[in-house]
Amino acid sequence: MSLGELLVKNQALGFFNRSFSNNLAVALGDSRLAQQYLTTGRTKAFNMLTQMQMHCGQRLRVVLNLAQSGKRSDEYLSTSNVNAAFATKAMWLIVYGVVNDIGQNAGNTDYWTVYIKPVVQRWIAQGRKVILITETGSNGFGISGSTYIAPVHKYNMQIKQFCKNEPNALLFDAASLVMTRTTGMQISPTYSSDGTHINLMAGGVLLGQNLATLVQDAGITPVNKLVYEPSAVYNNGAIQWFSNPLFLNTAAGTGFISGTVPAGLSFIIAGTTGATATSTVTTGQVGNDWNLAITATGSGVIKLAFDISNIESSGDKFFANARFRVASGSSGFQWASTYIESNRNSTTNWVEDGYTTTSDNALPSGTYDWVSETDLITISTGTRGWMTMYINVYFASAGSATLTISQLGLWRINSY
Repeated sequence: MSLGELLVKNQALGFFNRSFSNNLAVALGDSRLAQQYLTTGRTKAFNMLTQMQMHCGQRLRVVLNLAQSGKRSDEYLSTSNVNAAFATKAMWLIVYGVVNDIGQNAGNTDYWTVYIKPVVQRWIAQGRKVILITETGSNGFGISGSTYIAPVHKYNMQIKQFCKNEPNALLFDAASLVMTRTTGMQISPTYSSDGTHINLMAGGVLLGQNLATLVQDAGITPVNKLVYEPSAVYNNGAIQWFSNPLFLNTAAGTGFISGTVPAGLSFIIAGTTGATATSTVTTGQVGNDWNLAITATGSGVIKLAFDISNIESSGDKFFANARFRVASGSSGFQWASTYIESNRNSTTNWVEDGYTTTSDNALPSGTYDWVSETDLITISTGTRGWMTMYINVYFASAGSATLTISQLGLWRINSY
């Protein structure tokens, strides 16, 4: 391809449109996208959007999730929602969902043509881009017969054809990844506990990893906000507030953790009686790696806490991030998250990236590598109680995992 042809292609893709951020997305859809959040600021580990962000190194982040549980496409694409989406600086619009349309009205309306396509075309007309997700339907549709099955396949073929013809639209074929191969309109029970939502760790990670690959193949530039240099600490006037971000300073193990741990570890909450862990701090790709060989005797969350002694001010905004890796051979292990907790006037607020519960099931054994990053927490007014950064390690049952943690940072945001 000549340079001229490349420039034309990049221009068609909105490459030179500096009005919007190529690293930001808005989500519009039903509960399959809305379930990204447990509450404001706490992302669920099994959700495909959470996993996409983590597995693409946070190069694409959902800046606004406008998805609504139980809503049809004409409802979640309300004027107020659409206007809110357009008001952001996001380059990408992620749209998923006609399962409620079909469940309530079967095939009585052409949902793509009437409701979704006009919004998508308006978005693209501004030089922005979309990701359309194929409909997985519901296991109940298979029982109900062709009245509900046919609209699912019609919608999927419509968006596939649209993405084939439209250079600013990408297709994420979720349905081809999670449906069973032997029974019509059935989501694999490995990925879904209810036959509609991808709400188990195996399904969320599968979709998230594949969506992350799509994002990376789209050429979205990485914006790595991980700490990379030991002097990036509060005492040097930096906005990174954790004193030992690359684990260069170490201490003796404590509690149920034996061996060597990073200095600054304040306390540990076992979460599962009888848990044990062997810790080492070894040379990593950036600074040192903290390696934890954990054995859990049951379900629960192991909390590794780092108290922050620097005094934050009300109105300050913070986020935490870290890189995590899990070696193949884990059992019972679900996920590891970054977490910030701030207590003011005896009221505690928190943010977390990767919350999970026992019912979400264990992560399938394999090698995983991801970057966790919390949403922003705003420090409230009032008398300070404490501010603590955690690493939370979740287990669905008794089991073990070898977890590697690196580049743990707590960042104060001055301005955008």
